[in-house]
Amino acid sequence: MGVGDGNIGCNDLSSPWRYDPMSPNANFGTDQHNAHTQPNGLYHYHGTPNELFNNNDTSRVESPVIGFAKDGYPIYGNYYKDANNVIQKAS
Repeated sequence: MGVGDGNIGCNDLSSPWRYDPMSPNANFGTDQHNAHTQPNGLYHYHGTPNELFNNNDTSRVESPVIGFAKDGYPIYGNYYKDANNVIQKAS
């Protein structure tokens, strides 16, 4: 199977993921929130949803819940409190 120009995968679920849509070289068409709409009108994210929380390294504020996985577990932003109640950046 050829890779072609590498700009496939987002709208074709039968195609394997080919490239990082958040790369500055991708020209993927995401907006300032790191998201875009599909041809059917659904809006979805490919990167950090910048408007939902502060993603600044200097803030050191625990990130809020920004979504839920299909199994019901919460999805947080980049910062979380560890077992010692210290805010850490997820890596």
